[in-house]
Amino acid sequence: MREKTLAPLHPRYSRQIRPHRNERLTRRGGGCGVEIVIRKERADNNVHMKFSFRILVLFLAAFGALQGQVLNTNSSIGRGQTWDTNEYRFRKLEDQLAEVRRDQLNYQIEKSLLKETFSSNTQTLTIILSIILGVFTILGFFGLRDLGSVKKDFLDELQKLRELSKQFESKANELSRTQRSVEENYKQLYEKSEDQNKRIKALELCEKVAAIMQAGDYQWALENLAVALSLDPSNVRLLSQKALCLWRLDNLSGALSAYQQALSSDPHDEFALTSCLELSLLLKDFSGYTELLEKNKSFVESRYEGGLMHYFQVLQFLQKGDVEKMRSSISNFLTSAKDEKIKRLGSWDYSDLRKHLTKQPKTSERELLLLFIEVLNGSVSPSELQKKIQNI
Repeated sequence: MREKTLAPLHPRYSRQIRPHRNERLTRRGGGCGVEIVIRKERADNNVHMKFSFRILVLFLAAFGALQGQVLNTNSSIGRGQTWDTNEYRFRKLEDQLAEVRRDQLNYQIEKSLLKETFSSNTQTLTIILSIILGVFTILGFFGLRDLGSVKKDFLDELQKLRELSKQFESKANELSRTQRSVEENYKQLYEKSEDQNKRIKALELCEKVAAIMQAGDYQWALENLAVALSLDPSNVRLLSQKALCLWRLDNLSGALSAYQQALSSDPHDEFALTSCLELSLLLKDFSGYTELLEKNKSFVESRYEGGLMHYFQVLQFLQKGDVEKMRSSISNFLTSAKDEKIKRLGSWDYSDLRKHLTKQPKTSERELLLLFIEVLNGSVSPSELQKKIQNI
Protein backbone atom coordinates (compact mmCIF):
# COMPACT_ATOMS: atom_id res chain seq x y z
CA MET A 1 0.00 0.00 0.00
CA ARG A 2 1.05 3.51 -0.65
CA GLU A 3 1.76 5.52 2.43
CA LYS A 4 -0.75 8.26 3.02
CA THR A 5 0.61 11.77 2.78
CA LEU A 6 -1.27 14.52 4.67
CA ALA A 7 -1.94 17.73 2.88
CA PRO A 8 -0.52 20.83 4.51
CA LEU A 9 -2.91 22.78 6.74
CA HIS A 10 -4.56 25.87 5.52
CA PRO A 11 -2.64 28.95 6.61
CA ARG A 12 -5.71 30.19 8.45
CA TYR A 13 -5.70 27.10 10.77
CA SER A 14 -1.91 26.60 11.05
CA ARG A 15 -1.57 29.25 13.89
CA GLN A 16 -1.22 28.23 17.50
CA ILE A 17 -4.22 28.63 19.81
CA ARG A 18 -3.40 31.35 22.29
CA PRO A 19 -4.97 31.44 25.73
CA HIS A 20 -7.94 33.79 26.26
CA ARG A 21 -7.38 37.25 27.77
CA ASN A 22 -9.33 36.41 30.91
CA GLU A 23 -7.37 33.21 31.24
CA ARG A 24 -4.09 35.11 31.10
CA LEU A 25 -5.34 37.59 33.67
CA THR A 26 -6.41 34.75 35.88
CA ARG A 27 -3.03 33.07 35.64
CA ARG A 28 -1.26 36.29 36.54
CA GLY A 29 -3.63 37.33 39.36
CA GLY A 30 -3.06 36.46 42.94
CA GLY A 31 -5.34 34.34 45.04
CA CYS A 32 -4.48 30.69 45.48
CA GLY A 33 -8.07 29.55 45.84
CA VAL A 34 -9.11 30.86 42.48
CA GLU A 35 -6.07 29.30 40.74
CA ILE A 36 -6.79 25.86 42.23
CA VAL A 37 -10.42 26.01 41.09
CA ILE A 38 -9.32 27.02 37.62
CA ARG A 39 -6.80 24.15 37.33
CA LYS A 40 -9.37 21.62 38.50
CA GLU A 41 -11.98 22.84 36.08
CA ARG A 42 -9.41 22.81 33.28
CA ALA A 43 -8.47 19.17 33.95
CA ASP A 44 -12.09 18.13 33.92
CA ASN A 45 -12.70 19.97 30.72
CA ASN A 46 -9.68 18.25 29.08
CA VAL A 47 -11.00 14.80 29.98
CA HIS A 48 -14.40 15.56 28.58
CA MET A 49 -12.95 17.10 25.45
CA LYS A 50 -10.73 14.07 24.79
CA PHE A 51 -13.62 11.68 25.23
CA SER A 52 -15.81 13.77 22.95
CA PHE A 53 -13.06 13.99 20.34
CA ARG A 54 -12.58 10.18 20.26
CA ILE A 55 -16.28 9.58 19.72
CA LEU A 56 -16.28 12.21 16.98
CA VAL A 57 -13.30 10.56 15.26
CA LEU A 58 -14.93 7.13 15.37
CA PHE A 59 -18.12 8.58 13.96
CA LEU A 60 -16.27 10.30 11.15
CA ALA A 61 -14.23 7.15 10.40
CA ALA A 62 -17.38 5.10 10.11
CA PHE A 63 -18.93 7.77 7.96
CA GLY A 64 -15.84 7.87 5.77
CA ALA A 65 -15.82 4.07 5.39
CA LEU A 66 -19.36 4.09 4.21
CA GLN A 67 -18.53 6.80 1.73
CA GLY A 68 -15.42 4.86 0.58
CA GLN A 69 -17.50 1.89 -0.37
CA VAL A 70 -19.66 4.07 -2.58
CA LEU A 71 -16.79 6.02 -4.17
CA ASN A 72 -14.52 4.71 -6.83
CA THR A 73 -11.75 2.69 -5.06
CA ASN A 74 -9.55 2.84 -8.20
CA SER A 75 -9.11 6.59 -7.98
CA SER A 76 -6.20 7.12 -5.53
CA ILE A 77 -6.03 10.75 -6.28
CA GLY A 78 -9.71 11.11 -5.28
CA ARG A 79 -9.09 9.19 -2.04
CA GLY A 80 -6.15 11.41 -1.22
CA GLN A 81 -8.19 14.55 -1.77
CA THR A 82 -11.04 13.17 0.36
CA TRP A 83 -8.59 12.41 3.17
CA ASP A 84 -7.16 15.91 2.94
CA THR A 85 -10.63 17.37 3.13
CA ASN A 86 -11.42 15.30 6.21
CA GLU A 87 -8.15 16.32 7.82
CA TYR A 88 -9.01 19.91 7.18
CA ARG A 89 -12.44 19.44 8.78
CA PHE A 90 -10.82 17.74 11.77
CA ARG A 91 -8.53 20.69 12.32
CA LYS A 92 -11.46 23.11 12.01
CA LEU A 93 -13.46 21.13 14.57
CA GLU A 94 -10.48 21.14 16.93
CA ASP A 95 -10.27 24.94 16.70
CA GLN A 96 -14.02 25.28 17.36
CA LEU A 97 -13.77 22.94 20.36
CA ALA A 98 -10.85 24.96 21.68
CA GLU A 99 -12.92 28.14 21.44
CA VAL A 100 -15.87 26.48 23.25
CA ARG A 101 -13.50 25.30 25.98
CA ARG A 102 -12.03 28.76 26.30
CA ASP A 103 -15.51 30.35 26.60
CA GLN A 104 -16.48 27.79 29.26
CA LEU A 105 -13.31 28.57 31.16
CA ASN A 106 -13.98 32.32 30.99
CA TYR A 107 -17.54 31.80 32.24
CA GLN A 108 -16.28 29.75 35.19
CA ILE A 109 -13.69 32.43 36.02
CA GLU A 110 -16.23 35.25 35.87
CA LYS A 111 -18.67 33.22 37.99
CA SER A 112 -16.00 32.62 40.63
CA LEU A 113 -15.01 36.29 40.68
CA LEU A 114 -18.65 37.36 41.08
CA LYS A 115 -19.14 34.91 43.96
CA GLU A 116 -16.02 36.20 45.69
CA THR A 117 -17.08 39.87 45.16
CA PHE A 118 -20.60 39.20 46.45
CA SER A 119 -19.23 37.38 49.49
CA SER A 120 -16.84 40.25 50.23
CA ASN A 121 -19.58 42.90 49.88
CA THR A 122 -21.94 40.89 52.05
CA GLN A 123 -19.33 40.64 54.76
CA THR A 124 -18.63 44.39 54.57
CA LEU A 125 -22.34 45.23 54.85
CA THR A 126 -22.70 42.90 57.80
CA ILE A 127 -19.85 44.63 59.59
CA ILE A 128 -21.25 48.11 58.91
CA LEU A 129 -24.74 47.11 60.10
CA SER A 130 -23.26 45.57 63.23
CA ILE A 131 -21.36 48.80 63.98
CA ILE A 132 -24.48 50.95 63.42
CA LEU A 133 -26.60 48.70 65.65
CA GLY A 134 -23.93 48.83 68.30
CA VAL A 135 -23.80 52.62 68.21
CA PHE A 136 -27.60 52.85 68.51
CA THR A 137 -27.55 50.35 71.36
CA ILE A 138 -25.00 52.42 73.26
CA LEU A 139 -26.88 55.66 72.61
CA GLY A 140 -30.16 54.04 73.66
CA PHE A 141 -28.59 52.77 76.88
CA PHE A 142 -27.31 56.20 77.87
CA GLY A 143 -30.54 57.83 76.63
CA LEU A 144 -32.71 55.63 78.86
CA ARG A 145 -30.59 56.58 81.82
CA ASP A 146 -31.06 60.32 81.16
CA LEU A 147 -34.71 60.13 80.03
CA GLY A 148 -36.04 60.97 83.47
CA SER A 149 -33.86 64.06 83.82
CA VAL A 150 -34.73 65.16 80.29
CA LYS A 151 -38.43 64.79 81.03
CA LYS A 152 -38.06 66.79 84.24
CA ASP A 153 -36.15 69.56 82.46
CA PHE A 154 -38.78 69.61 79.73
CA LEU A 155 -41.60 69.96 82.28
CA ASP A 156 -39.71 72.76 84.05
CA GLU A 157 -39.18 74.61 80.80
CA LEU A 158 -42.83 74.07 79.87
CA GLN A 159 -43.94 75.56 83.21
CA LYS A 160 -41.65 78.55 82.69
CA LEU A 161 -43.06 78.98 79.22
CA ARG A 162 -46.60 78.98 80.60
CA GLU A 163 -45.68 81.60 83.19
CA LEU A 164 -44.06 83.73 80.50
CA SER A 165 -47.18 83.31 78.39
CA LYS A 166 -49.36 84.54 81.27
CA GLN A 167 -47.03 87.50 81.90
CA PHE A 168 -47.04 88.35 78.22
CA GLU A 169 -50.84 88.13 78.11
CA SER A 170 -51.22 90.43 81.13
CA LYS A 171 -48.75 92.91 79.66
CA ALA A 172 -50.57 92.74 76.33
CA ASN A 173 -53.88 93.46 78.08
CA GLU A 174 -52.33 96.34 79.98
CA LEU A 175 -50.84 97.68 76.79
CA SER A 176 -54.22 97.36 75.09
CA ARG A 177 -55.90 99.29 77.90
CA THR A 178 -53.20 101.94 77.74
CA GLN A 179 -53.63 102.15 74.00
CA ARG A 180 -57.40 102.56 74.31
CA SER A 181 -56.90 105.25 76.97
CA VAL A 182 -54.42 107.08 74.77
CA GLU A 183 -56.78 106.81 71.80
CA GLU A 184 -59.67 108.18 73.86
CA ASN A 185 -57.52 111.03 75.15
CA TYR A 186 -56.33 111.75 71.65
CA LYS A 187 -59.91 111.67 70.40
CA GLN A 188 -60.99 114.08 73.14
CA LEU A 189 -58.05 116.38 72.45
CA TYR A 190 -58.78 116.21 68.74
CA GLU A 191 -62.43 117.04 69.33
CA LYS A 192 -61.47 119.90 71.64
CA SER A 193 -58.98 121.11 69.10
CA GLU A 194 -61.63 120.93 66.39
CA ASP A 195 -64.09 122.79 68.62
CA GLN A 196 -61.51 125.44 69.37
CA ASN A 197 -60.68 125.80 65.70
CA LYS A 198 -64.38 126.13 64.90
CA ARG A 199 -64.83 128.70 67.64
CA ILE A 200 -61.84 130.67 66.43
CA LYS A 201 -63.24 130.70 62.92
CA ALA A 202 -66.66 131.62 64.32
CA LEU A 203 -65.13 134.53 66.27
CA GLU A 204 -63.35 135.72 63.15
CA LEU A 205 -66.65 135.62 61.31
CA CYS A 206 -68.30 137.38 64.27
CA GLU A 207 -65.89 140.30 63.92
CA LYS A 208 -66.51 140.32 60.20
CA VAL A 209 -70.30 140.34 60.75
CA ALA A 210 -69.99 143.25 63.20
CA ALA A 211 -68.19 145.28 60.53
CA ILE A 212 -70.82 144.34 57.92
CA MET A 213 -73.66 145.30 60.30
CA GLN A 214 -71.98 148.61 61.00
CA ALA A 215 -72.00 149.18 57.25
CA GLY A 216 -75.76 148.44 57.23
CA ASP A 217 -75.68 145.36 54.96
CA TYR A 218 -77.76 143.10 57.19
CA GLN A 219 -78.60 140.53 54.51
CA TRP A 220 -74.90 139.88 53.82
CA ALA A 221 -74.35 139.77 57.57
CA LEU A 222 -77.00 137.03 57.88
CA GLU A 223 -75.28 134.93 55.22
CA ASN A 224 -71.98 135.12 57.08
CA LEU A 225 -73.77 134.38 60.35
CA ALA A 226 -75.21 131.18 58.83
CA VAL A 227 -71.66 129.97 58.10
CA ALA A 228 -70.46 131.01 61.56
CA LEU A 229 -73.37 129.30 63.33
CA SER A 230 -72.70 126.08 61.40
CA LEU A 231 -69.30 126.05 63.10
CA ASP A 232 -70.57 127.08 66.54
CA PRO A 233 -74.39 126.77 66.78
CA SER A 234 -74.59 127.69 70.49
CA ASN A 235 -72.54 130.88 70.30
CA VAL A 236 -74.63 133.50 72.15
CA ARG A 237 -72.94 136.45 70.49
CA LEU A 238 -73.59 135.08 67.00
CA LEU A 239 -77.23 134.37 67.88
CA SER A 240 -77.63 137.91 69.25
CA GLN A 241 -76.15 139.35 66.06
CA LYS A 242 -78.53 137.24 64.02
CA ALA A 243 -81.51 138.44 66.09
CA LEU A 244 -80.45 142.05 65.74
CA CYS A 245 -80.09 141.71 61.95
CA LEU A 246 -83.54 140.14 61.69
CA TRP A 247 -85.04 142.89 63.89
CA ARG A 248 -83.53 145.56 61.70
CA LEU A 249 -84.96 143.77 58.69
CA ASP A 250 -88.38 143.97 60.43
CA ASN A 251 -88.48 140.23 61.06
CA LEU A 252 -89.45 140.50 64.75
CA SER A 253 -90.61 136.88 65.11
CA GLY A 254 -87.30 135.60 63.68
CA ALA A 255 -85.42 137.94 66.01
CA LEU A 256 -87.38 136.63 69.03
CA SER A 257 -86.58 133.01 68.04
CA ALA A 258 -82.86 133.82 67.77
CA TYR A 259 -82.87 135.54 71.19
CA GLN A 260 -84.65 132.54 72.68
CA GLN A 261 -81.91 130.24 71.31
CA ALA A 262 -79.28 132.50 72.81
CA LEU A 263 -81.10 132.49 76.17
CA SER A 264 -81.32 128.68 76.00
CA SER A 265 -77.57 128.50 75.47
CA ASP A 266 -76.90 130.94 78.33
CA PRO A 267 -79.87 131.49 80.71
CA HIS A 268 -77.93 134.24 82.54
CA ASP A 269 -77.37 136.39 79.47
CA GLU A 270 -79.04 139.73 80.39
CA PHE A 271 -79.15 141.12 76.87
CA ALA A 272 -80.91 138.03 75.50
CA LEU A 273 -83.38 138.05 78.43
CA THR A 274 -84.38 141.71 78.16
CA SER A 275 -84.58 141.47 74.36
CA CYS A 276 -86.93 138.47 74.62
CA LEU A 277 -89.19 140.40 77.05
CA GLU A 278 -89.21 143.47 74.82
CA LEU A 279 -89.92 141.57 71.59
CA SER A 280 -92.64 139.51 73.28
CA LEU A 281 -94.42 142.75 74.17
CA LEU A 282 -93.93 144.24 70.72
CA LEU A 283 -95.36 141.04 69.15
CA LYS A 284 -98.11 141.09 71.82
CA ASP A 285 -97.13 137.65 73.05
CA PHE A 286 -98.35 138.43 76.57
CA SER A 287 -98.41 134.81 77.75
CA GLY A 288 -94.80 134.28 76.73
CA TYR A 289 -93.85 137.60 78.30
CA THR A 290 -95.60 136.78 81.59
CA GLU A 291 -94.06 133.29 81.77
CA LEU A 292 -90.55 134.59 81.15
CA LEU A 293 -91.01 137.52 83.56
CA GLU A 294 -92.21 135.23 86.36
CA LYS A 295 -89.01 133.18 86.02
CA ASN A 296 -86.79 136.27 86.17
CA LYS A 297 -88.96 138.80 88.09
CA SER A 298 -86.53 139.38 90.95
CA PHE A 299 -83.72 140.03 88.51
CA VAL A 300 -85.79 142.47 86.40
CA GLU A 301 -87.06 144.43 89.41
CA SER A 302 -83.55 144.81 90.81
CA ARG A 303 -82.04 146.24 87.65
CA TYR A 304 -81.50 150.02 87.40
CA GLU A 305 -83.41 150.80 90.61
CA GLY A 306 -86.65 149.48 89.20
CA GLY A 307 -86.37 151.51 85.99
CA LEU A 308 -86.30 148.37 83.79
CA MET A 309 -89.51 147.09 85.33
CA HIS A 310 -91.24 150.50 84.81
CA TYR A 311 -90.18 150.43 81.14
CA PHE A 312 -91.71 146.97 80.54
CA GLN A 313 -94.92 147.96 82.36
CA VAL A 314 -95.34 151.12 80.23
CA LEU A 315 -94.71 149.11 77.05
CA GLN A 316 -97.15 146.41 78.16
CA PHE A 317 -99.93 148.95 78.88
CA LEU A 318 -99.29 150.55 75.49
CA GLN A 319 -99.58 147.25 73.62
CA LYS A 320 -102.72 146.37 75.54
CA GLY A 321 -104.22 149.84 74.84
CA ASP A 322 -104.66 150.73 78.52
CA VAL A 323 -103.75 154.45 78.31
CA GLU A 324 -104.72 155.36 81.86
CA LYS A 325 -102.49 152.74 83.41
CA MET A 326 -99.74 153.78 81.04
CA ARG A 327 -99.96 157.44 82.15
CA SER A 328 -100.18 156.46 85.82
CA SER A 329 -97.09 154.26 85.54
CA ILE A 330 -95.11 157.04 83.82
CA SER A 331 -96.19 159.61 86.45
CA ASN A 332 -95.13 157.33 89.30
CA PHE A 333 -91.74 156.87 87.70
CA LEU A 334 -91.24 160.60 87.10
CA THR A 335 -92.24 161.46 90.68
CA SER A 336 -89.78 159.00 92.21
CA ALA A 337 -86.94 159.70 89.76
CA LYS A 338 -84.32 162.37 90.23
CA ASP A 339 -84.89 165.46 88.19
CA GLU A 340 -81.80 165.25 86.02
CA LYS A 341 -80.82 164.13 82.55
CA ILE A 342 -79.08 160.81 82.98
CA LYS A 343 -79.15 157.37 81.30
CA ARG A 344 -81.41 155.45 83.56
CA LEU A 345 -81.07 151.97 81.92
CA GLY A 346 -77.34 151.91 81.46
CA SER A 347 -76.19 151.29 77.89
CA TRP A 348 -79.67 150.38 76.68
CA ASP A 349 -80.10 151.29 73.02
CA TYR A 350 -83.56 152.52 72.00
CA SER A 351 -82.82 153.11 68.32
CA ASP A 352 -84.48 149.89 67.11
CA LEU A 353 -87.53 150.55 69.29
CA ARG A 354 -87.85 154.13 67.96
CA LYS A 355 -87.61 152.83 64.41
CA HIS A 356 -90.32 150.31 65.07
CA LEU A 357 -92.61 152.90 66.78
CA THR A 358 -92.21 155.41 63.98
CA LYS A 359 -93.64 152.86 61.57
CA GLN A 360 -96.77 152.59 63.72
CA PRO A 361 -99.77 154.97 63.35
CA LYS A 362 -99.23 158.30 65.13
CA THR A 363 -101.19 158.40 68.39
CA SER A 364 -100.91 160.22 71.74
CA GLU A 365 -99.90 156.94 73.40
CA ARG A 366 -97.08 156.44 70.89
CA GLU A 367 -95.86 160.00 71.42
CA LEU A 368 -96.02 159.59 75.20
CA LEU A 369 -93.91 156.40 74.98
CA LEU A 370 -91.35 158.13 72.78
CA LEU A 371 -91.05 160.97 75.38
CA PHE A 372 -90.69 158.41 78.15
CA ILE A 373 -87.87 156.79 76.19
CA GLU A 374 -86.14 160.19 75.96
CA VAL A 375 -86.24 160.47 79.76
CA LEU A 376 -84.77 156.96 80.11
CA ASN A 377 -82.09 157.84 77.59
CA GLY A 378 -81.20 161.08 79.44
CA SER A 379 -82.25 163.45 76.68
CA VAL A 380 -85.22 164.90 78.66
CA SER A 381 -85.55 165.49 82.42
CA PRO A 382 -88.54 164.11 84.39
CA SER A 383 -89.89 167.66 85.05
CA GLU A 384 -89.83 168.47 81.32
CA LEU A 385 -91.72 165.31 80.55
CA GLN A 386 -94.40 166.15 83.18
CA LYS A 387 -94.98 169.47 81.48
CA LYS A 388 -95.28 167.81 78.08
CA ILE A 389 -97.66 165.19 79.41
CA GLN A 390 -100.15 167.89 80.27
CA ASN A 391 -100.10 169.09 76.66
CA ILE A 392 -100.49 165.60 75.15
